[in-house]
Amino acid sequence: GLGSIASTLAALCVQNVIERSGLTGLLWGASVLFLASGFAADTAYRIAIQYHFEPTCQDGTSHSACVTKVQQLQSTKSHSSSLMETSIRLFTRVPILASLCLEVLTCQSVSSIISFLFVLKAKECIPN
Repeated sequence: GLGSIASTLAALCVQNVIERSGLTGLLWGASVLFLASGFAADTAYRIAIQYHFEPTCQDGTSHSACVTKVQQLQSTKSHSSSLMETSIRLFTRVPILASLCLEVLTCQSVSSIISFLFVLKAKECIPN
C-alpha cells in the first residue's frame, strides 16, 4: 500500500536527489526518514498501550500471552497434513484470505522490482 507508493516515488526521485545533494545527501535523507519512521512506530505503540488498543486474544489476554498459547498449540498439534494442504483448505474456506495473500505477493513482487530499479538508478548516478 503506502510503502509501495513511497518506494515508487523514491525510485523516481533518486537521480534528482543525487544530482542536487550527492550520494552523501541521499544517505543522510534516508537516515532521517528511517529515524522518523522508527519514532512514529514507537509513538503508535505507546498510544495503543495508553488507550488500550494493543492487540489481544479473543479471551482478552495480552498479545504476548496469545502468541505463547498459539505456539504451545502448534507444538502439540500433530503434523499429519502439509503446509500446502492446510493453506489450500484455509483459502477454500475463507476466499478473502486467498485474495489477501495474492495481493501481498503482488505488492512484494512490485516492491522488489522497484528496489532493484532503485539500485540500478543509484549505480548509474555513482561514478566509479
